[in-house]
Amino acid sequence: MSTLSETEMDVIHTGIQCLFQDVTYKEWSFYIGRKGDVIYLQVQFLAEDSDKKNSKMSIQKGRKWMLSKHMSKSEIIQTALKAVLTAEEHEIREQFKYRGKAVFAPHIDVDVLHKLDDDDYEVRTPIEKKNNGTKN
Repeated sequence: MSTLSETEMDVIHTGIQCLFQDVTYKEWSFYIGRKGDVIYLQVQFLAEDSDKKNSKMSIQKGRKWMLSKHMSKSEIIQTALKAVLTAEEHEIREQFKYRGKAVFAPHIDVDVLHKLDDDDYEVRTPIEKKNNGTKN
């Protein structure tokens, strides 16, 4: 496997950036970053930080999506769509509440979730059984 020169990586990076002149979603931006020979895509948008009470509008950033220097234009644009879908799902999980809590929040520690997976609870208890047949 041959390593590309700095100049070749610059050309690829710039070429990918140019693709995003034709891509729009809401008022979001598509940041094409580079660290060494790794090029990545990251969506950015203005929103309240749901992790902080009384939060002001600030720039929110989605996860970094690595882009291969061998990707086609279609693969890059499809990755941008996936980045938007994932970021929107993230926002939805933060805002969707049950009894005032974001029970599907994306920031719940995986080890905490793992501890929940034991035999001490029934995950499929019918509503009638849980409420003794009464409405809540």
